[in-house]
Amino acid sequence: MNLWLPFLLFAVCNSFNLDLGPEFVVPDALRLVEAIPDIQSRLAAALPTLDLRNLTGSEPNHCLATMKDSLNHFLHSQSMATLIKESGFGINELGSYQGCKNAHGRYYTLDVMVVKMGLCLPVVCEQADLEVLRDLLFELIRKNFKEFPIDPSYKSYLNFYDVEKRNDYSMTKGAYISFGLVFVCLVVGIVVSFVEPRLPADALSSRARSVLASFNLYKSAKNLFFSVNRVDPNLDVLNGARTLAMGWVVFGHMLMMVEMAPFLNILDLMNEIQGSRKYVIYMSADLSVDVFFCFTGFLGILVTTEQLRGPWLTKLKYIPLIYLHRYLRLLPVYAAAVLTLLYMLPHLHNGPIYYSVQSLRGTCEDNWYYNALYINNFHSGGSCGGWTWYLANDFQMYLLVPPIVLLYQFRKVLAYLFVTALLFASAAVQTWIQIYNKENGGGQGGRERGDWSYAEMYSLPYTRICPFLVGIFIAWIYMDYRIKQKARDKALAQARAANPDSLALNASVREGATSKSQQEEEKPTLLDRFHSLVKESFVLRCVMYVAGFGIMLFFVLINFEFTKADNNISNGVTYLHTIVRRPAFVFGLMLMMYPAFLGKARVLRAVLGMELFNALSKVVYSAYMFNMIVIAYYHATREDGLYFSMQKMWATAIDVYVLTFALGIFTTLVFEYPIIGLSKEFLRPKRASIISGGDSAKPVPTKA
Repeated sequence: MNLWLPFLLFAVCNSFNLDLGPEFVVPDALRLVEAIPDIQSRLAAALPTLDLRNLTGSEPNHCLATMKDSLNHFLHSQSMATLIKESGFGINELGSYQGCKNAHGRYYTLDVMVVKMGLCLPVVCEQADLEVLRDLLFELIRKNFKEFPIDPSYKSYLNFYDVEKRNDYSMTKGAYISFGLVFVCLVVGIVVSFVEPRLPADALSSRARSVLASFNLYKSAKNLFFSVNRVDPNLDVLNGARTLAMGWVVFGHMLMMVEMAPFLNILDLMNEIQGSRKYVIYMSADLSVDVFFCFTGFLGILVTTEQLRGPWLTKLKYIPLIYLHRYLRLLPVYAAAVLTLLYMLPHLHNGPIYYSVQSLRGTCEDNWYYNALYINNFHSGGSCGGWTWYLANDFQMYLLVPPIVLLYQFRKVLAYLFVTALLFASAAVQTWIQIYNKENGGGQGGRERGDWSYAEMYSLPYTRICPFLVGIFIAWIYMDYRIKQKARDKALAQARAANPDSLALNASVREGATSKSQQEEEKPTLLDRFHSLVKESFVLRCVMYVAGFGIMLFFVLINFEFTKADNNISNGVTYLHTIVRRPAFVFGLMLMMYPAFLGKARVLRAVLGMELFNALSKVVYSAYMFNMIVIAYYHATREDGLYFSMQKMWATAIDVYVLTFALGIFTTLVFEYPIIGLSKEFLRPKRASIISGGDSAKPVPTKA
């Protein structure tokens, strides 16, 4: 009996936590499937008793009356049988929108959390009629299915969407401005690419030519794909690491958005994700963002330390420029993503589940200024572009970098104590939040669950700062090595200039032994010995590779045990795991890559430091900002259901990954690079500095 109302009821029953009996507590899709015949037979018996009058008045509801008549006599009504044929015949089956129109029906999409269904209804059915139907369905459930207790508030999760309204979208002023801005920026870039190289050398001042060159798409493309701006060549491995981490982000978002995609086997998928070790990569995908936080701390310290040199008054003067520079180079792509989500995306897709992108838009129209100020992660009333919480955290954490650099230059010990205090303070706050919410009926610990954990544990800087602090510690260790290595290189160059034929002296200086007095004055520290051992001992480097990868793998795999609903892990261990997993994971990653920082690990440097990753790493930030928009577009344009499999999911994630980077390249060239050029010209300090040139100075991910 595959008819409208049984489908509706089946969708409702499969979308909520239902209790099927005293021996059954956790929702089980298989038990619900077995119960379908009983549900349908009892529903058929209850249909004649339905009160089809409008609940708010005494007038009969023509839509429901027509549906009831069709359900009772559909075998004798060819038109009704056709409408039923064009509807979906199961979970997440969308039917045929075009076929429904040809049959002179009205197509609606029923959405109940992760369940969707295409319904071809009589043309007399209006949106208000279906709101009444929703009330009737819940009334029917309460009267006839007492073994399925459903909270009345869940009714808000059941919605009908009129696909015809998709065509009602009109071009707003915001849409005209957004599309026009893209067109103007693209045309300006193309025109400048042809005009600027052909101008006479004395036609413009040097500053005017630099400003004009900022909009040259050809030069920007050459800079993106062929130039190498770096803090240190040995750090090129970070390019590959952040590019691969972006792939992990895409895969995690693909599975996270299962409620948007019409998976035909959604029930099996939900059970499999929760009970299979195959999905540990997805369960730990949130660690990919911690890689970006770690790199922000690591590169932020290296870059800002190079910038903040000289008299203290000069340093203090540069700090506002550092903040403004960072804000402005983030803003163009950020604004482009929000404008695309808010005004452009509704006009770029069409399909039965077009409405699914609305959840991503959130409160953009009313609360966009939270995003503009990078404080949207603190807004409790919903967010504009939920995935942009990362950028707010990254910006807020980076605000600490200049003060920490100044403190390090003033007293190293104080800087180490301050960062250590921040680390322990974050751990204490995370512990308190977990204990408080556990005692007050909040999340269950482990991998953060529930609204409280997202608001308080997942998206706020004081609970996500630990990987950032780990990056700072490792940056200081590496800085110690690099400063002494530069001193040795300088001494070597001077010795070669003074004694070009003295190979013995050159070898002695290369090892840091320029003279007996210098050897006596500069005794090797523990870090010096460590760096020497890493460079000299292949065995130690292998231990670092294995230990680093092992730590990463451990915290990826062990997360499965903490996400199981029936785990018997104590609260104390759960709290410790939640606190330690993020900093430990990024520590393992940095431990594995550290030999490459010292010029070793040739294979690792060859793979992660290849030129392809150098180019892609420059658009990781743009790719991150647009990856969810691409995923939403992919799902919202579908006209039929998907059958989920791990192989198809990987293939789809690769498609989205490639398309995301292609869109990232476009937005980087058209929007980001012009602002970078202008900020270099007008915000760059008078003396040369790393911050004014090089994608390494960008927040990770543009780099990220």
